[in-house]
Amino acid sequence: MNTLTIDIQALTNNSTLILPSTNMLYQSEAYLQTISSGIRQAKRSGITVGGE
Repeated sequence: MNTLTIDIQALTNNSTLILPSTNMLYQSEAYLQTISSGIRQAKRSGITVGGE
């Protein structure tokens, strides 16, 4: 399972959380999908990925 960690900061003088934008989350998801796809293709080709 892939885990994407996003730091969320709370300003000391403001109770509002600064959340990542929807676009940023979408781009991160697309990036992870691209990596996962590359790993699957490498495995099909018989290439060892990440010591597996």
